[in-house]
Amino acid sequence: IACYVGEIDVEKLSEQVAQVDIAFIDANHTYEASLEYFNVLASKVHEKSVIVLDDIYHSEEMEKAWKEICEDERVTTTIDLYQEDLYCLLKALKIENAVFVGLSLGGNIILDLAINHPEMVNGLIVMSSFSEHTEKLKQIFDEFEKGIDKGFVEFYDTILPYTLTEDMLEKHKETLEIIKYEAAKTANIDGIKKGIRAGYGLDITDKLNTINAPKRCVYITYFLLVFFYYLTLFFINTISYI
Repeated sequence: IACYVGEIDVEKLSEQVAQVDIAFIDANHTYEASLEYFNVLASKVHEKSVIVLDDIYHSEEMEKAWKEICEDERVTTTIDLYQEDLYCLLKALKIENAVFVGLSLGGNIILDLAINHPEMVNGLIVMSSFSEHTEKLKQIFDEFEKGIDKGFVEFYDTILPYTLTEDMLEKHKETLEIIKYEAAKTANIDGIKKGIRAGYGLDITDKLNTINAPKRCVYITYFLLVFFYYLTLFFINTISYI
């Protein structure tokens, strides 16, 4: 297991990585860099390897890179990580069961998978997620939608109080302002809208007791705190994970 942080030297990456079983890429969100990471890792894969590219709808560049990767002859299966897509991927890889970890929307997905395909789930770790799109959540998500309809800057100002505590907002006020306007330059408004709408209508609370696999739930009052925390770190420190 290896973690690469900071600006990634693809030549060194190629030298240091002999084989890829699973890789998670959350790095330089540009078209060129995304393809460079993929090409290096794709040269190290085997028939059961999985490469996960985060933030594929973060910007037009990322979306362009994702489309090209999907068309690459070395790629056999591509998904946008929803429950049935995840199920089909596991079947394609001949993985009978596994332990799943899900954050935010990812938590919704693995809970849904556990309910619909319990035989595939050996365990669940669910973080900062929800099993029901309650009226309170609907009101919050409606606020997010109104914000993004006005633009990324307005959306950022709307979501921030839900994701960071008051002391963090005050402590990092200047940095957060820089992040806001830098992120606005590449923000994919349609992609953000899709992300907001993805949780609408979810209601599986009454089915949770049918999940027999071991479960661990990590609850955070502001359910997007972890997501936004790492987004913040990315813009501040150019953190990259592979």
